[in-house]
Amino acid sequence: MPANHEPPIPYERVARCLKYIHDWREHLAHAWVGRVRGIPDTRTIGDAVDDLISLALLVEKARRTSPGSVPPLRDVIASSEAGNVQDLWTAVGQSASSPLLAAVFRTTGADKQVPVPDNVLDSPWPERIGEALNLMSPMEVPYAFFGDFHQMCLARPLEAAFFHFGTLESQQRRRDWGAHYTPIPIVAYLVHWALGSQIVGGVPAHGFPPRILDPSCGCGAFLIAAAQTLLRSGTLTSLSAWERLKVIASAVFGTDIDEKAVGWTRRLLLLAVWESCVQDGLDVSDAKGIGLPSLDRNIVCVDFLRFADSPANLEECPISGPFDAIIGGPPFIRLQDLHRIQPDRIEEYRRRFATAGGGSFDLYMLFIEKSLCLLREGGRLGFSVSNSFLRSTSGRRLRELIAEVATVDEMIEFPDAQVYPDAKVQIVLLCLSKGRSARPTRYARLCGVDAVDRGLRRLHSVRQGKSTEAGVCWSPLERLGGDPWLCGDAEREACSTKMERAGVRLGLLPVEIRSGVSTGNDKVFLLQFVRDGPDGSVLVRAREYGETFHMESEALRPITRGRDIKAYLPAESTTLCVFPYDKNGEPLTEQALRECFPAAYGYLQSRKDRLMAAQRHTGDAWWVPRFRNPQNTASTPRLIAGKVAFGRNFTLDTRQGMLCHSTVAIVQPYPDAFSPYYLLGILNSVVFWLFTQRRMPAIGPKRYICRVLTLKEFPLVLPESAEQSTCEEIAALARELCEGSLEARDRQDARSQIDVLAKALYGIT
Repeated sequence: MPANHEPPIPYERVARCLKYIHDWREHLAHAWVGRVRGIPDTRTIGDAVDDLISLALLVEKARRTSPGSVPPLRDVIASSEAGNVQDLWTAVGQSASSPLLAAVFRTTGADKQVPVPDNVLDSPWPERIGEALNLMSPMEVPYAFFGDFHQMCLARPLEAAFFHFGTLESQQRRRDWGAHYTPIPIVAYLVHWALGSQIVGGVPAHGFPPRILDPSCGCGAFLIAAAQTLLRSGTLTSLSAWERLKVIASAVFGTDIDEKAVGWTRRLLLLAVWESCVQDGLDVSDAKGIGLPSLDRNIVCVDFLRFADSPANLEECPISGPFDAIIGGPPFIRLQDLHRIQPDRIEEYRRRFATAGGGSFDLYMLFIEKSLCLLREGGRLGFSVSNSFLRSTSGRRLRELIAEVATVDEMIEFPDAQVYPDAKVQIVLLCLSKGRSARPTRYARLCGVDAVDRGLRRLHSVRQGKSTEAGVCWSPLERLGGDPWLCGDAEREACSTKMERAGVRLGLLPVEIRSGVSTGNDKVFLLQFVRDGPDGSVLVRAREYGETFHMESEALRPITRGRDIKAYLPAESTTLCVFPYDKNGEPLTEQALRECFPAAYGYLQSRKDRLMAAQRHTGDAWWVPRFRNPQNTASTPRLIAGKVAFGRNFTLDTRQGMLCHSTVAIVQPYPDAFSPYYLLGILNSVVFWLFTQRRMPAIGPKRYICRVLTLKEFPLVLPESAEQSTCEEIAALARELCEGSLEARDRQDARSQIDVLAKALYGIT
């Protein structure tokens, strides 16, 4: 990757710095509340505290770039009469040595006239913020850190995390918005790829500057990296500060639904232009009176998916296409989460986007679809997205759309790396060019703990050739269509293709395939068994705070969770579910629950507010779990497995009336369909493991999610005359494994023998 991008700082040092800063957030909030009479407006105070710390961070960034650019914040506080947050920002801007730097502090967005108590102003918080930054780096403040700080403020809002009377919704803001900012090595790689054709050897290509869009810009990591690339190109280094800013204003655009993040992006772009002038030795102090282009029409707080397609409705959003490059990391928000946070948007998305037209979808798929519409012919798109669309049924329409209108230049997967420090999402870097081309796709799997940093650097160094070290292969364009995109070893792919053509899809057979039940509020309804109590009661422990209490055993039902299941072994669970149902599986009335199970009712009553908040959209009774048809009355045994596992972990469950949690996948053959033991052996064999690796989404080293819809696509070879003896032998071995009569070595031999038989059955060598 180009050396002109910021080198990454180990996240452990970033996390240590953020913890120190959060401690001071809480300290300042304590001091502030102590000086406020009556009931404090916690949200206003929390925002004001974060505005003060944001100011200190920007001052530190400016001073570490150029010590004389702005006085220390302590000196500004002492010399000014600033009594509120906005006045303090204004005073810093007035003391800046450059109008361009002053503009950074004019775009704060802290327009609230919030008085700052003297005990807060006089406390040593500016100095302590500097000490916190030294824990990360004593020399510089990376631009990416401002995004890390903003993410922390989203995840730990002071009015909720500190004052404890914030809403559950405020604590979930970051997750609901999908705000997980992309690591710097990925940002640098995608920006260099997207702009490489625009700037060759530091010299701008035709049509310079290119128009660049990040449709979910957050705090501007991609746009800042793009701006730095443009500013360091050959012809821009001789331009004045005003000319440089004019170029950036004509080239860089972004949208986001987070107003504070939009404010950060605007001021950090201005800061990047100022920093480039300082590094090139330009005198920016004599630029007084120049008209600085505003970025409020470049970086806009708007929902990218809702404003009109190109050309944009200027009243709704002043940004219009087409664009030469679209880069970014769109939010990962699944349909299940959209039902919770944006239920009114789902039908609108289904009407407007082909990728949301039917079945499940993820929000990032819609971002890709719309971005392709806004991209000019030959333009480039570089996104960091979930890899779920590559092989899933729900991703078929997106795969078809990309194959119809674009060329996939590169795909880079990280199969065993957690790319985002606090999000367990498997990532693929998707690099597209608008328009069809005959060139092949470069595909790479980057493995290991250094996959994101060193892996991408190695990959960049061999961009023009093949590299077994970087795990690179080339896929012909004709292989990329609506079918799953399966790039890799040719021999392995041939085996996988042969396997998938060998049988009948499981979803077409007399087999019921489903997920376990969802309570809608596991923290309330699921309890940990401690021990049996007197008079038919049970001592249980609440999951959230760990308190223990007795409850009627008849008001509880054992529930199997995915982590309780191991291959061929009986599922053992210590989790109990509050079960306010009668013998027919009908919900008890509130009065009946109170009379029959007073202890259980008292427990639920103590958590009524939370239950009502969680179920207000469903219309269900607040005391009843959300699941439907809780009784399991089928006479045939069922196969169960944890949805998140290392694979080959199915077992046979013959218990009647046993609940299975939503983390469990259930496969239940109809009576007399075929031997459940035969199906069990196949699902625990190397054949199903090959299918899992090919079709199921990965979330870690050899760790996959067993999707029910994908499970229905598994091809099962039916017992017929030629293979009947082989099927019967697999069933017999699986039965022995379930009965537990084999020693450890014999069990391993039996599993290996099932693998051999299954491979022969499917014609796999």
